[in-house]
Amino acid sequence: MKKRIYKIISFYKLLHKKRLLLIIFGGILASISILANMVYPLIVKNIIESIEEYNMINYDLFILLGILYISVILISYIGEKIYNKNKYKAAEEIRRKIFKKSFYFPGKNFQEKGSAYYSDLINNQVNNAFVVLDYVFIQNIFLLSRATIILGIIFKWNKLLFILFLVNFILVILYSYLLNKLTSKNFENIQELGRKITSYIVETFDNIYEILAGKAKNKRIKTYSSIAKAITNQSINAEYTRVKLNIFLLEIPELLTKFFILFYCSRLVLNNQMSIGMVWAVWTFFGFVINPISIFKTFSKVILESGITINKVLQYFNKAIKAENKYKTNHNAEKSKNLFNIKELTISHNDNNKILNNINLKLKKNNILGVIGLSGEGKTTLLNVLLGFERNYKGSVKLLGENLKHLSPEYIFDKIALYSQSSGILNQKLEENIVMGREYKKEKVETIINKLNLTHLQNRLLGERGSFISGGEKQKVFLARFLYAEKPFFIIDEPFTNLDSINEDKFKNILNNYIQDKTGVIISHKFNIIQLADKHIVLNNGKIVEQGTLENIIKNNILVKNLVEKYLENTKLDNTYEKNSS
Repeated sequence: MKKRIYKIISFYKLLHKKRLLLIIFGGILASISILANMVYPLIVKNIIESIEEYNMINYDLFILLGILYISVILISYIGEKIYNKNKYKAAEEIRRKIFKKSFYFPGKNFQEKGSAYYSDLINNQVNNAFVVLDYVFIQNIFLLSRATIILGIIFKWNKLLFILFLVNFILVILYSYLLNKLTSKNFENIQELGRKITSYIVETFDNIYEILAGKAKNKRIKTYSSIAKAITNQSINAEYTRVKLNIFLLEIPELLTKFFILFYCSRLVLNNQMSIGMVWAVWTFFGFVINPISIFKTFSKVILESGITINKVLQYFNKAIKAENKYKTNHNAEKSKNLFNIKELTISHNDNNKILNNINLKLKKNNILGVIGLSGEGKTTLLNVLLGFERNYKGSVKLLGENLKHLSPEYIFDKIALYSQSSGILNQKLEENIVMGREYKKEKVETIINKLNLTHLQNRLLGERGSFISGGEKQKVFLARFLYAEKPFFIIDEPFTNLDSINEDKFKNILNNYIQDKTGVIISHKFNIIQLADKHIVLNNGKIVEQGTLENIIKNNILVKNLVEKYLENTKLDNTYEKNSS
């Protein structure tokens, strides 16, 4: 419990102090009725006793009771408004803060567990964590304070009743302790499985056609059912434990105590040791004393679940802060002669399976490097390193003279324009997909749209992941975005996929004119594209086996020579087919 309270306090520290104080202040005002409820029974007791003893109604007490009721309602209303306004604003600020910090994570983090996993954590889990800002917490403090005062009153009235009330409090503390100890692991598993199943659902629906075509529907359903069943089993186990603790530590003792109080007080009245008004007050006070027990019983589960959620949110936030803090903020890029300087770069799943092995490479400014290799030879991994997606490697990689591991993803992409077949399309209009967050220049946008024959897509939503447009149209959008960026450095990964040879030649010329006097890397299996580079390397089994001009590499490397011949053969067939079709 002590650790959970510490986590809750740490979560509170994420909030602006003024916001937190307003939340607490509003919660106190909204909970004022709890303290007022302690006074009501005493006033009613005096009203009943005045009727019993003097056979008259004390109107002054009725007026006092009415004023108290109205005052409490007004104060509670004001408190609710202050509390709710600042609670929801605080939730918004925390989500925005965590979302903002998330941009410092390397891209691999999101690829490993899926973007939906982190989406659920930032949105739903943060919302769940804000249960600890519910003024029920404040109410519990008030309820316990009120119960303590009432216990003092009961202690003066009757020592035996005081002992009974005290026993109930001890049982509540024991209940909370055992509930936390016996079910915390269940709730941790439930939340982790919940994020996992959310990511699994999103992945399934994002690839629905591939799943149906590959007859993977039943397999996906089976896996989903397995995760859902695990969540259900964990929930059932946690609830069974809670129910048993609830019955034996809270409900049975509470019922026995109520029965004894009713019987015991009745005997006292018959023996003229207690008035009827006092019996009513004792019975009401007992309700007030066990009221926090009843609320705490339910809230113990909420505290447990929110504590686990808070722990996850804090871990995520602290991880993002750690990522942000390790990145440099002052850069001296203009002093470097090289875009990339790579020394002894090695990446492996294990010692016997090296994806990249001892890569040494320099790319000077105003040079363009072409990377050649078969699928699975390490081209994609090299690309991920250069873009900062993959940072778990041995060796040294410098971008513009600085250690790439110390550069934020934002800085890397601020310097380098990326044109990749795996780029994303946002469910926004064409113009927004081209400009993204940069300054909108209407004339420039329209020039690019006309040049790439995209006028038919203007002012149209492109669909989630570009689902409303064809594969060839996606490639044109990627190129349009690339051209609009106008950055001095670039990385091009397999451009013009899904484009016919006529459009490919046209856009290749556009691309070639654009990258003149720029520095970058081109990765492609198409040799009409790779020819745009002035320096080339060949990757084979994760190693650089050849480097130099394309002409010399073709002469010296049988693999590259075969690739060129195969490409030229396919290109010839494509051209023949297009002529026959026309």
